[in-house]
Amino acid sequence: MTHLPKYLTERSRLRTLEVQAPPSPWYKVATYAVGGLLGVGYGEATDLLLVISSQGRSVFDSYRGKMARNYAEPYLYFAEVNLTAQGIGVLADEIIHTASLDGGRLPRGRHDSWRLEALPIV
Repeated sequence: MTHLPKYLTERSRLRTLEVQAPPSPWYKVATYAVGGLLGVGYGEATDLLLVISSQGRSVFDSYRGKMARNYAEPYLYFAEVNLTAQGIGVLADEIIHTASLDGGRLPRGRHDSWRLEALPIV
């Protein structure tokens, strides 16, 4: 009998769970498909998410949805080596630290004391 690594069995179990509405105080704002995703990052001390794709850059407000879009060549504004990107719209004056398939990380907390914790799957 072949035993699967623990992370594969945990992922399989997660895939069987029913999709539900998020618990309060969270709520679904919108769903967007992003083809060619390169990286994402939050503006400093904001709920504004910069999304970099092969088609350009967008800013999403966590409370309202998409705010700004720029179709310019993303590689002119996204540094894959240090995982930063030049913002657009209300984030135009910021260099945003991003997370991508190449690494990086998103913040685990917010300025209003909300925190993200990783819990083991049992």
